[in-house]
Amino acid sequence: MSITKDEVAKKRRAELKDNLKVIAPNKIPRRATFPMVVCYAIGGSFAGELSLCEHSRETWGDGGEWVTIGEIEVTLDIPLVDEKGIRSKAVEILEEKKKKIQAEAQRDVWDIEEKIQALLSIEHKPKGGENE
Repeated sequence: MSITKDEVAKKRRAELKDNLKVIAPNKIPRRATFPMVVCYAIGGSFAGELSLCEHSRETWGDGGEWVTIGEIEVTLDIPLVDEKGIRSKAVEILEEKKKKIQAEAQRDVWDIEEKIQALLSIEHKPKGGENE
C-alpha cells in the first residue's frame, strides 16, 4: 500500500500543528513554521488569484475551481507576547460579543412585544349581536 503525496503532506502539517496547538500566552514561541499549500483559482470570483491555504482544495465557497501548485512551509517571527495584553484583548472581544448578542435579543423581545400588542388590540365584534 503506497502513501500519496497528499497524505504525506497532511501528516507533515499535522505534526507541525501539534507543536502549536494549545499554548499558554507565556509559552508562545518566538518563531513558528506552518505548512501551506499554494493554490491558483481558475474559476469563480477569485479567478486568476494565488492563495495560501492550509490544505489543497478543488473548489471554494464561490463555486470556483482551484489548482494546487505546490506545498511550502512558512516561517514566521512572532513578536513578544504580553500575557496581560492578550487577556485584556480577549475580554474586550468577549464584551463586544456579549453586547451584540444582548442587542439582538432586545430586538427580538421588541418584535415579540409588538406582535402581542397587535393581538391584544384586535377587537372581537360578533355578527348579529345587539350592537348592530
